[in-house]
Amino acid sequence: MNTLRRIGVQLNVNDRSKDNSRLWLVFLILCPLLLNTIRTPNNDFGTISAIVRDWVAGRTPLYSAGSVYYNYTPWLLFVYIPLSFIPHPFGQLIFNTISLSLLIWSTWCLTKPVSWRVMAISLTTIYTGMMMIQGQWDALVLASLTLGWIGVQRKNPWLLGIALVGITTKFTNVIIPTLLLLYAVRLWPIKKLIRAAIPPVITLGISFLIAGWDWPIRYSRLLKLTLLYFQQYEVTTLFSKTLYTISYRLIQPPFGYILVIFLAVITLYLLFRVSRQGVNLNSMNLAMALNLVVSPYITFHHIIYLAPLQAQLLKKYQVWGFVLFGAAIIDILLMWLGVGLIIYPLAALLILIIITIGSLRRSETNASDGIENSS
Repeated sequence: MNTLRRIGVQLNVNDRSKDNSRLWLVFLILCPLLLNTIRTPNNDFGTISAIVRDWVAGRTPLYSAGSVYYNYTPWLLFVYIPLSFIPHPFGQLIFNTISLSLLIWSTWCLTKPVSWRVMAISLTTIYTGMMMIQGQWDALVLASLTLGWIGVQRKNPWLLGIALVGITTKFTNVIIPTLLLLYAVRLWPIKKLIRAAIPPVITLGISFLIAGWDWPIRYSRLLKLTLLYFQQYEVTTLFSKTLYTISYRLIQPPFGYILVIFLAVITLYLLFRVSRQGVNLNSMNLAMALNLVVSPYITFHHIIYLAPLQAQLLKKYQVWGFVLFGAAIIDILLMWLGVGLIIYPLAALLILIIITIGSLRRSETNASDGIENSS
C-alpha cells in the first residue's frame, strides 16, 4: 500500500512538472514580445510611473488635473510605487514579466487541462502585444478575477476577498463578471461573507490614509474629466463617438445603440437561464464578453480578458475557436487600415450566444427524454 501511495505521489509530481514545462514553453514563445517592450519608453506605464513619483515627492496630488492619467483606485499604488523608482525600461520589463506570467496562469487555470499549443495560439495575439507595449495591468485584473473564481469554487472567502482588492484597481471592464461572482456567494454563511469583506474593507481604509478623506469625491470628478478628455482621442467602442470616419459610417447612431441593446438583452436573458443552474464558466464568459461590448471605452489591450475564452473554444469547439481567432486577425487589418472598430469582443459574444442557446436546447431535450423514459 505504501508503495502504491509513493507511485501515486510521483505521478502527481510528474504531471505538475509537465504542466509547468508547458507554461514555461508558452512563456518562451511570447518572450520576443516581452523583450520588445524595452523599446517603448513613452507609454502608459511610463506616464503612470511619472505621476506616482510626483505624488511620492509631494508635487502632484492624486485625482487632480495634474494626474489625469491616474484614474484608478489608490490601492494600485501598491503595485506601482516599487516599480516606479526602477529605471523605466527595466521597471516596465519587470512589470510586463509579472503581467505575462499572470496572463498565462489565468488562461491555464480557467482552461486546464489544455495543450501548450492551444495556450500559445490563444495568447499570441495583437491584444497581448498591445498590453505589453503600453505596459498596462489588465492581466493583473484578469488574474484577480480568476482568483475570485477559484475562491468561489473552493468556498474560500479569503481568496475572494483578496481577489476583490485586485479587481477594483481597474474595474470598468469587469463589472458584470464581478457582480456574477458576488451573486454566486449570496447563499454563503454570514461568517464567510464577513471574511470575504475584510481585505477590501482594510484596503479601503488604508486608501483614505494615503489619498485623503475626500478621494472618492475627487475620483468621481476626475472620471468625468477623463471622459471629456478622451473624446478628443480614438475611443473605440461599438457605440461611442470616435475620430475614425469609417466607424461613423459603419455604426451610425442610433444603429449602434440598437445593436448593443439587442445583444445585451439576449445575453442577460441567457445569463439568467444559465445562472439558475449555478454560476459556471459559461456564464462568466458571457458576462465578460458582454462587459467589453457595452464598455464606454475599450482598446486593444483590454481584449486580453477574453484570452481564457479563446483557449476554451479552441479546446472544446475548435471551429468556433478558429473563427474567433480569425476575428483577431481581422482586427490587425482594421488597425492597419485605420478603422476605429474592434470586432473581437462582438464576435466572441455572438459565438457565446449561439453556443449557449444550443447547450440550453440540448439540456431541455435531454430532460424531456428523461421524463418520457421514466414514464
